[in-house]
Amino acid sequence: MAIMNYQSTDLEKRARTVETVIEDLGYGAAQFKLLLLAGVASFCQGCQLCLLSVVATPITMELHLNHNQKALFSTVLFTGGLLGTIVSGQFGDMLGRRLPIGIGALVSGCVGCVTPVLYNYNLLLCARLALGIGLGVGFPASVAYLSEVTPKDWRIATRCLSCVLNDAGYSLAAAIATLHNPHLDDLPWRRVQLIGSIFCAAAGLVTVIFLQESPVYLAARGRHQEAEQVLDHMRTSNKADHISIKYHRKEEDRAPAKRTPQVSQFSIVFSEEYRGMVCVLCIISFTLNSFHYGGLYVQPQVMSGHRTTGALPAGVELIIGGPADGFGLVLVLLVAKRMPRLLVMAFAMLMAASVSICFGFAGQFQNRSLILEYVYQWGIFGYYWVPAVGFVILWQLAVEIFPTTASATGCSIAMAAGRLGALSAPLVFENVWSLFGKWNIYCYIIAFCCSGCYWLLMSVEFPGSGTRTSRVLSPQIAFAHQLTP
Repeated sequence: MAIMNYQSTDLEKRARTVETVIEDLGYGAAQFKLLLLAGVASFCQGCQLCLLSVVATPITMELHLNHNQKALFSTVLFTGGLLGTIVSGQFGDMLGRRLPIGIGALVSGCVGCVTPVLYNYNLLLCARLALGIGLGVGFPASVAYLSEVTPKDWRIATRCLSCVLNDAGYSLAAAIATLHNPHLDDLPWRRVQLIGSIFCAAAGLVTVIFLQESPVYLAARGRHQEAEQVLDHMRTSNKADHISIKYHRKEEDRAPAKRTPQVSQFSIVFSEEYRGMVCVLCIISFTLNSFHYGGLYVQPQVMSGHRTTGALPAGVELIIGGPADGFGLVLVLLVAKRMPRLLVMAFAMLMAASVSICFGFAGQFQNRSLILEYVYQWGIFGYYWVPAVGFVILWQLAVEIFPTTASATGCSIAMAAGRLGALSAPLVFENVWSLFGKWNIYCYIIAFCCSGCYWLLMSVEFPGSGTRTSRVLSPQIAFAHQLTP
């Protein structure tokens, strides 16, 4: 039975939109089914990024790579993610949300399965590029899809559940690696990569077969009969048979709509109405991704071989690190309706700065006191729960502030900025380590950048807060502030 049904009075007398129908159908089994299918993009991303981290050192040892060659494995993957993210926005807004989600997961899984049979460095780089494209194609469409099929008051909760699927993929990959070697210092990386990728390919195949198109997208494109079929399926799953799925159709929508030209989508996203908010989203996305994915890249290399008294094996820390962002998900659920979203983002960036400093400082000692161990663990697990808070708010804002016909494109632009941060992080880390001889200098650089983002968010206008006003940003910030989960 639906968890929440919206009562409506005299439905026939008021003009209803497809979004209104989804609100009236409530949140229930239909959303859970769609979450499991569309959330495959998050699952595959978590799984493959963990595999990327744990196999980096074994590949380096096998192929005798230098610092830059080692970092290129991650950089090329995130470059592919950048390309896939850009393509996904156009693909998702022009052809639908369903295909990018399923095909992206299927491609990432299949490429991951092929990777273990490659022994040449250049071929491995090509495989990483293709893997990144597969991961990048699915994620923006998944964010837009889940937002469109979920009642407004449940969107933040759905984003949190999507993050749980990311955690599941990450912990699955970490468990596969830990079963082979708990300390991650002598892994049979080809076997680990193959086993993890099989799960991704299987999940992608299921999504391609069973996931239905977003009814909001179908209605926006004038495909009303298909939209009503999907809505009818959702009504049946939610046991809301008393709710009408009929909605008002604009005259211009009675015939199938023409595809919106790409230039039109970009002109909407970068129009005067939205460009200020887009700039803020891109800066925050770049920094948060640099913090998160840079941390995931650094952690296994710092932890592997550290068998200090009282410390957990590196593999075990990775396994429990994924679900550790559950704290962040609970936190964002508690505060999302009580605080402005951008204020929550500011809090996340401040915590990111503290996590980077703690991990960089305490991680340099192999024999840590009890206090230093607590500081170190705060840094370890902060790389998981802090991004959980930031990404839930960031991606929800990125998809909500744009109209339906440009939402996937707008979200993909913010994500593309994040991919730039993610792809640059490994190269920056390796070169900073090589230049200064200390890996933790990188952590301090990231902490400085996160602090700058905190001050950026606090310097723009929050309605009623009395903070400084930015003439360029404040109209968009005020609009985003008014959005409710």
